[in-house]
Amino acid sequence: MFIRLFLLILMSIHLFAEVKEKGVVFRAVGNEPGWVLEITSDKKVLFLTNDGEDKTYFEVTEKFSDHSSTEYKMRSENNLLYIRIENRRCQNTMVDRVYESTVYINFDGVNMKGCGKALF
Repeated sequence: MFIRLFLLILMSIHLFAEVKEKGVVFRAVGNEPGWVLEITSDKKVLFLTNDGEDKTYFEVTEKFSDHSSTEYKMRSENNLLYIRIENRRCQNTMVDRVYESTVYINFDGVNMKGCGKALF
């Protein structure tokens, strides 16, 4: 059990370092259904759904921030994406890891929740 957890943590650290090199400034993950969100420094967004099988690219068109959260609204050719990042700790129970942000997603009317981390 300890070895498996240690390996998961190492893989996660490596993955966050790898995406940071690509210009990703924020990364979030969610479970059931599995999804990944990456926001780059040039305001591009990659949203992976269906456990990474489906990719949708967006460009940030609206951003709102206050002291406790940041919200993004965007549209691709066929999809709508709304993101709310709250400055509140989040526990990912699948890998037993705590993240700095709780992330709420609405993707084409489907609500999802996950955890995220700034990478700058």
